[in-house]
Amino acid sequence: MRNTGNRGAAWGWVRGAWCATTLFAGAMQAQEAQPQGSTADKKPYNPPPVFSSASNVEFTLHAPFNRLRRDRQVETEYRPAFITYRNLEGDSVRVPLRVRTRGIWRKANCQIPPLMFNFTKDSTKGTLFGRLDRVRFSFHCRDADDYEQYVLQEHQLYRVQRLLTPFSFAVRLVRVTFVDTESNDTV
Repeated sequence: MRNTGNRGAAWGWVRGAWCATTLFAGAMQAQEAQPQGSTADKKPYNPPPVFSSASNVEFTLHAPFNRLRRDRQVETEYRPAFITYRNLEGDSVRVPLRVRTRGIWRKANCQIPPLMFNFTKDSTKGTLFGRLDRVRFSFHCRDADDYEQYVLQEHQLYRVQRLLTPFSFAVRLVRVTFVDTESNDTV
């Protein structure tokens, strides 16, 4: 399941790493406070396409990883990036976005800081990432099997929470290949 063929990479990025994406903005069943007795206006929650299935997703993230590796300060700027994946017809789809490092403890202590994806509405229309705006992207903190298992356990906990309450985060396990846009190398 795990490809450790690039263990000596610049800062621990693992080619084909399993990652859990967690959507915080919009995935919660954002049921705004409705006036009493106003049940006729409620629309059922329809998750973004990326969260409509529990199967794993594969994509390639092209971003300036050497720069992101150095972005450890409290406020970080967004960097241009894009995702490529194959749709159901087998065609390659390219989705532009911006990425930045995020978090507090993980940003300071992990080999691999978590990322925030920022999509534009027009760029995701008709794609797997349709109706997404900002997505928190988390993966293992250190390049070790234990840390990879922590991500899988966290993913399962979010799924259980989703069964218990509609006010929970949507998550999806993805297999990602990281490509540095500055060197055009897989990291």
